[in-house]
Amino acid sequence: MNGTKPENLLPNIVRTKIQDMRYWKEHCFGLTAESLLEKAIELDRIGGTFGGN
Repeated sequence: MNGTKPENLLPNIVRTKIQDMRYWKEHCFGLTAESLLEKAIELDRIGGTFGGN
């Protein structure tokens, strides 16, 4: 996987669902890899992606 673009590590359908979520649009859009990691550390729960939004 060396040289693979990070956004291509997730399947397209999962990536699209994440990018369509309100949390992503309000808190994560435009973050760098470093600031995204800091944001991930602050999370206290994680949900799955089953079915629609």
